[in-house]
Amino acid sequence: MLKKKTNQPDINNAPMEKKSINTPNEVNTQVEIPMYAPNMGIEPKEYQFSPDLNDLITRFQSICMEFLNKANPDEYNSTYMDAVIDRICLESIDFLEVQRIEHKKLINKLIQAMHEGDLNDANNKLDQFLSDKEEIDRELTKYRRICWAGTSLEEVI
Repeated sequence: MLKKKTNQPDINNAPMEKKSINTPNEVNTQVEIPMYAPNMGIEPKEYQFSPDLNDLITRFQSICMEFLNKANPDEYNSTYMDAVIDRICLESIDFLEVQRIEHKKLINKLIQAMHEGDLNDANNKLDQFLSDKEEIDRELTKYRRICWAGTSLEEVI
C-alpha cells in the first residue's frame, strides 16, 4: 500500500523545535542560556611544595650523612635532625597556607568584580526607568489637562 505524500510533517517523527532566547523567531537545535563567562576566570589552584621541602626530599640521605660526619653524635641522640625536619615541615605547611589564602583572595576578588558589574547594570537600569517615569508623568499631566479642560476635574491639576 502506498502512502499519500503531504506537505505536513509526520507528527511521530518530527523533531522538537527549540527556540532561542535571544531571537525567539529563529529555530535552533539547542537552547541558548545567557550566563557569565565559564568559571568567571576562576581556575583550579595547583599548590606548590616549598623549595626547602623539595630540597629535603631529594637530598635527605646526603643531608643526614653530612650531619653525621660533621657532628659525630652518639647513636642515641637524634634531636638535631628531628629539629631540622620539623622546622622544614612547619615552613612547608606555612608555604601552603599562604598559597591557599592567596587563592581565596583571588576567588573573592573575581566574585566581587562580578557583583560590582551587576550593581552597575542595575543602577543604570534604575536611572533609565526613573527618567522614563518622569517623562511619562509629564505626558500624563499634559493629557489630563487636555482631557479635563472645561470640567470640574480641571482644578485638580
